[in-house]
Amino acid sequence: MLVCFTSAGAAATWALPESYRSTAVVLVTPTGLPDSPEGSVLPRTESVLNLETEAEMVLSADVVSAAAATAGDRRGVSAVRADVLVKVPDNTAVLRITAQRPRPGEAQRLAQAFSDAYLSSRRAEAEAVRTSDLDGLDKEISALTTELAKVSRRIPGASSQAEAYGLARQRVLLDQLGTARNSRDRLAATHVGGGSVLSAASPGARPLLSPGRFAGPAGLVLGLVAAVVAVSWLSRKDRLVRSLKDAERLTGSALIGYPGLTLSAASSGQIDLLRQDVDRLLPESGGVLLVVGTGPACAELLTGLAAAQAAAGRRTTLVGADFTDPSTAEALGVPADHPGLAEAVLRHEPLSEVFPLPGLRFVPPGQAGPTGSGLLPSSAMTAAIEELRLSSEVVLLQVPLSEAALAARFCDAAVFFVQIGSTQRDDLTAVARQLQVGGTEVVGTVCLNRSRSSRRPVLAVPRT
Repeated sequence: MLVCFTSAGAAATWALPESYRSTAVVLVTPTGLPDSPEGSVLPRTESVLNLETEAEMVLSADVVSAAAATAGDRRGVSAVRADVLVKVPDNTAVLRITAQRPRPGEAQRLAQAFSDAYLSSRRAEAEAVRTSDLDGLDKEISALTTELAKVSRRIPGASSQAEAYGLARQRVLLDQLGTARNSRDRLAATHVGGGSVLSAASPGARPLLSPGRFAGPAGLVLGLVAAVVAVSWLSRKDRLVRSLKDAERLTGSALIGYPGLTLSAASSGQIDLLRQDVDRLLPESGGVLLVVGTGPACAELLTGLAAAQAAAGRRTTLVGADFTDPSTAEALGVPADHPGLAEAVLRHEPLSEVFPLPGLRFVPPGQAGPTGSGLLPSSAMTAAIEELRLSSEVVLLQVPLSEAALAARFCDAAVFFVQIGSTQRDDLTAVARQLQVGGTEVVGTVCLNRSRSSRRPVLAVPRT
């Protein structure tokens, strides 16, 4: 038996995957857009360069998806993101993008793909801003031209006083028109940049983790290691979360809820026990709770929780920040195309709100289009969440698993809504680790399965 364990341990040690790292260095520069209105009202101007924000943008879902496609990596967004580290060296304007993969060529391709995808995204965003600014200037020039024509027509035959006023107004309009045209010409001629690759990624020089070459001297230890590795390998074959213990272990937080709670029994007050757990875990003053989960099951339970909060007399706001899944809006009877958070962030419109119940305010996701994942790191999103925080006691901010790390900076705590049999283990582990590193406390985990009889979501919690 010992010989068998020793052989298995040695074989497992030799079979351990190597891990290589490759780094690309990107110089981040202003996009070239104007940093002030230059005497004319531009819809948007160049913002102050913030390297920490840019580092977050490298790991946004759009950039991760584009980089994975370029590198030929078919894993999920969270799994790819977990293999990439972005650092900002002190007193520099560069980003060091490091990818880690089992083969040197894979690490090189992933690191280079991330640097290229980030720069392409930055240039595309700047180009969109320039197009929007040009449209705004065209409207301004048209309005000034129309006003100037009206004033010029009134001057001939006017009284001396009216003529003097008309001439003065004409000069002002001409000055404004000249400024607007100059601004437009400069903006149209602007070369949109945003950065460049200072150092392209190269294959890892050597593996960080080399296979063991010492089976004989430590046979017994290696045999035990082989057994542990075998057990771990078998448990990893299934990529889905299958049990309550799995969810609790992967998120690093305790399960919360009530045994046997079903959404159809929400009116009976059982769902209020889940609300009490949430209240206990949040500060007395309330705050913003990040709810990580998506899909119809999560939406129905989340809307029930929000309704219970409102029924308890707390001013509650439910914010849908999953721009790809309308389940939460549909659960409240709100059309999927109803304007909401995206319009407020993208076009600076007032927040569109729905009040499905007394004391409950719902902010739908809105129509974000292909730029949805780029909204969460923006300053406009920060302002919108802070506005909701000031006007509510409890804000429930729902995001999908892939966007949790980007939304965590708005929130006081986080809760995972895990779908048993559907949620990917690797994605859940990666996001939980990112929240921990970012300093966001995960205060609880809610596990959902499906009732066989009704096919409605059921809250799965340990039986006592």
